[in-house]
Amino acid sequence: MAINVKPIIAYDNKVAGATLTASSEATGYPKENLRDWRTYTRWKGTQANSEGDITQLLEDDLESFGKPSGTYKLGQTFLLSGTSIITKITVKLKKINNPEDRVKCALYSTIGSPPIPDTLLVSSDDEANPTDSFAEYTFYFCHELTAGIYALVLYRTGDLDDTNYYQVRLKSDNPYTDGNLVEDHLSGWGYSSSHDMYFKVEFTAASEWLKIDAGEGETLTVSCLGISGHDLYTQGAENIVLQFSDDDSGWTNCLSPFTPSDDSTIFKTFAITTHRYFRLLIPSCYTASPQIGVLFIGSYFSFPVYPDPGFDPDGQEKEFKGQWSREGHLLGMISKYTRREISVRFQRLTPDFLANTFIPFWQNHVPSPFFWAWDTTNHPEEVYLVALARGRLSMPYTANTRSLDLNLVGVKE
Repeated sequence: MAINVKPIIAYDNKVAGATLTASSEATGYPKENLRDWRTYTRWKGTQANSEGDITQLLEDDLESFGKPSGTYKLGQTFLLSGTSIITKITVKLKKINNPEDRVKCALYSTIGSPPIPDTLLVSSDDEANPTDSFAEYTFYFCHELTAGIYALVLYRTGDLDDTNYYQVRLKSDNPYTDGNLVEDHLSGWGYSSSHDMYFKVEFTAASEWLKIDAGEGETLTVSCLGISGHDLYTQGAENIVLQFSDDDSGWTNCLSPFTPSDDSTIFKTFAITTHRYFRLLIPSCYTASPQIGVLFIGSYFSFPVYPDPGFDPDGQEKEFKGQWSREGHLLGMISKYTRREISVRFQRLTPDFLANTFIPFWQNHVPSPFFWAWDTTNHPEEVYLVALARGRLSMPYTANTRSLDLNLVGVKE
């Protein structure tokens, strides 16, 4: 019984011919390394090397919040000078009596002059459980903001209570000149021109991105994304996404954001789309600058028939070397690498498919590597960067159809 899958090959990489730009590139790791199929020559960004903070760490006063008769929420506006990813916000808190809820922190956009909180942007997943004494509490974020004035806002998770509530440390005389303490008394936000919160906002530089441009009046038609020779998982990258645009300003996702589960080859398919610009966005708070060896933004073709029975999608062979003594005793074996070897046979291929799809691939791309996926539905992780083992093409006829044997090789990741 034939395997109920139809493999695909992706080889038409638009990155090779389009104008390629990057958010950054480290010395010795230029973006041009992405234009070929070598996984060992890589692009590497530099954004994660840039970190900073906004602080006001003086204190001589305090303010209560979480009370129906006083301040409901308490915040601090601050100025962000460039596009950055907010990673941490630290404040000093204590509890009064015995509140049974927790304290959370959120980021808001601002409006007006002086600025006050306007729209909720994101809340931290962390909750602080203050003690009877003031101490620092840190809330973790991974949210990108453009340059502008924003507000950090503290609020309690439970009901307002005049007996059990919280306090935060402040500094009088408004030492932080780019923002102010802001207070919500249930009737709306106001600001204090005489106090600032004790706070620290930490951030890293903006997201990494890699962008291709078809050029004025031109477009690119793509349906898949491939990434190989990367360390995105190791560096903690999250919510990676491919986007398209026609004006290099408004961006729309081609597919749902994804988070790698390891550093093996990534391959994603999506509906065919045609636009001038495409951009790979790496927005999360990675721990170090990511690297990519092969970036594929292009199209693929599917075989119209299933592989013949006996197909092994995971064939492997180890390359090793042994040493023997003069007496013929084995001294040791050294494993050099594991090679992936896949043999697949197709029958009942139509002459039209071979002439219009496979032979152009053979003539225009072989012997260069390509992405091979044998079942993107049930085994989407089993996608490999491979090449043909031999430069021989044979497609014998059987009645009105033809057959094809492929022998694929690649390094096992």
